[in-house]
Amino acid sequence: MTPRDIDRRNPARIAKALSSAGALYDHYFRCETEGVDHVPEHGPAILFGNHCGSTYTIEGPLLTVAIVRRYGLEHPLYYMAHRAFFDIPVLGDLLLEVGAVNADRETAVRVLGDGCQLMAFPGGDRDSHKPFAERHIVNFHGHTGFLRLSISQRVPLVPFVHVGTHEGLFVLSRGEGLAKLLNLKQRVGLNVCPITLSFPFGLSVGPYFAAIPLPTKVRMRVLPPVRLWELGYDDPNDPAQCRAALEFLTSELQRELDDLAAQRKRILLG
Repeated sequence: MTPRDIDRRNPARIAKALSSAGALYDHYFRCETEGVDHVPEHGPAILFGNHCGSTYTIEGPLLTVAIVRRYGLEHPLYYMAHRAFFDIPVLGDLLLEVGAVNADRETAVRVLGDGCQLMAFPGGDRDSHKPFAERHIVNFHGHTGFLRLSISQRVPLVPFVHVGTHEGLFVLSRGEGLAKLLNLKQRVGLNVCPITLSFPFGLSVGPYFAAIPLPTKVRMRVLPPVRLWELGYDDPNDPAQCRAALEFLTSELQRELDDLAAQRKRILLG
């Protein structure tokens, strides 16, 4: 199994997975998605957004349901995933068949070069394991690889934000100190060893744990495509320019996330 093998994507497997994801979208998470038409119907693009839910990140599958309902199963969408997931027996093969690939530049360039689209979460494991109190904060932790890729390949960025996705369980701490102590970065590529409270097994320590996400209501919003090179951010090798572009994108997403969060009255019922 090679997590860079983009040819393993199987529309039949995706259809089977989405039959279950669609039921979760409609009935369990009662998801509402605005602006799905901003995702280009054709051509390469990089979809990116805030990352939530610890190991149980539901935003990718939920947004995929909305996209497939709009454009069909043949819409060429791939997902950048942390390599640690591909080491899990059975799950690794399943991920490849539904379009997940290793989060590295070489694979991304190939996907985009084939005219396909990528869904990425630039904040990585630090973002998905943020403490519950920070659930409505956009923080990409200085990662600029996605925007440098967009500029160099001249493909649009499609931002999206979501609320409710970090309320299916409760992250108490990222456990970054514990991750360093256990040398997880070198062993499995993780910066975190989270401490979480989830149903039905309660307190857990570590990146792999059994949980059933609570039926929190989810709202998602897709924003219009951004072409950074048209906004003056046209040099992917200029660190200052890339930092400025990251600040610009972060502020744009934070404003939209604040708006969604302000409309949220309760956690489970949303």
